[in-house]
Amino acid sequence: TIRWTPRRALHQVSHAAPTIAPSAYRLNMGKSPTDKLKLMPGNDRCADCGRLGPDWSAKNHGVIVCIRCAGVHRKLGTHVSTVLSLVADDWDEESLNMVRAKKGNRAVNSVLEAKLPLTFARAALLTDAAALERFIRSKYESGVFRKEGDGQLVSTQPAAVSSSKVAMVEYVGIVFVELLAGYDLPPSKACFAGAPYVVFSTSGQTAKTGIAHVNARGDHAWKPPGKVSLNCKTTGSIIAVQLYSNDIFGTPQVLAVGGIQLSKGMPERMKQSVQLVSTSTSPDQKQLGASKAGGPTLEVLVSLHIIT
Repeated sequence: TIRWTPRRALHQVSHAAPTIAPSAYRLNMGKSPTDKLKLMPGNDRCADCGRLGPDWSAKNHGVIVCIRCAGVHRKLGTHVSTVLSLVADDWDEESLNMVRAKKGNRAVNSVLEAKLPLTFARAALLTDAAALERFIRSKYESGVFRKEGDGQLVSTQPAAVSSSKVAMVEYVGIVFVELLAGYDLPPSKACFAGAPYVVFSTSGQTAKTGIAHVNARGDHAWKPPGKVSLNCKTTGSIIAVQLYSNDIFGTPQVLAVGGIQLSKGMPERMKQSVQLVSTSTSPDQKQLGASKAGGPTLEVLVSLHIIT
């Protein structure tokens, strides 16, 4: 006896979705794009010191690193390493593809550490800050462990800089500042003033936000937030804040100054109102924290990631 299956039923059967997803698909379900970067070969450990569970990236090299090594990469400068947090930073598709293309820490290290001596004691990098910086500079800045390199560690100092002028600095953490809004900001006296922006600085580093937009109430807003990150030397550091107005045809003008005090016990993401002092006031009133309530104010979110 021949039993015929209706065409409609046959169509439904042939296109039915599998009841159980493949294991690789199940593994990636619900994970963010940056979480998936951690699943690439070798990315469960820091590409440099080998510490478990890294959540930072030197994206131009395609490596995933720990927060301690990320601090050293940041010292090298963005011309050598561009550092992003897998957790706190916003990643665009170009940055994600840059890391994906390198195929994970294991593949990158097969190139960058091709001539790393077999006797090299990587475990020492976990506790010795000077050795860690020397290794990372040798690996990325000088490339001495590549196949064409000589396999010898270089000086801890950047090229063409006297060791007498540069001291070894170990950073205790990385601070993120998200600039949300500005209220009662002083106007620029320039004839062709552009929109305001803010420069944050600490521990010899500076970071600049994008420009603000004025809303219907006349307040300034940064959308998306003006997010910057900086290394810090101590948990009690002060982040200097400078509000600029960009003169379209001249030199940018500093409109106001202020400061953000960091502390070790601060919450992971703490909202602060930063009181600014207008630069049009007398010089003795321009000290950080000398402004009065109700003056120019910036609204920020601050988070301090301590290196452990």
